[in-house]
Amino acid sequence: NGFSAVVSLEEGSGVNTIDSYVPHVVGGVKDTQGWGAVTGVLAYDSNYEAISGKVRLDVNATNELSLFAMVGYGNKDEVTEPNTGHNFYKLWD
Repeated sequence: NGFSAVVSLEEGSGVNTIDSYVPHVVGGVKDTQGWGAVTGVLAYDSNYEAISGKVRLDVNATNELSLFAMVGYGNKDEVTEPNTGHNFYKLWD
């Protein structure tokens, strides 16, 4: 139980390897209590100058059942990326 936080500077890999001296930046916070947890992550993809974020809520309904809900956001340029976007951190997988 309690609060935790993390910040990372990432190089990426494969086609998502950084293409300049600016790293990808990822930060996250989490608060865990007896009822469940709230987690948030924000990421900056330096190759595409794009941001994305995810928030997850975990609830312990009973000792045998836990539930969660998650929402996410990722920006993209509608002109150059009309349907997909290249933000590596926006992916759900």
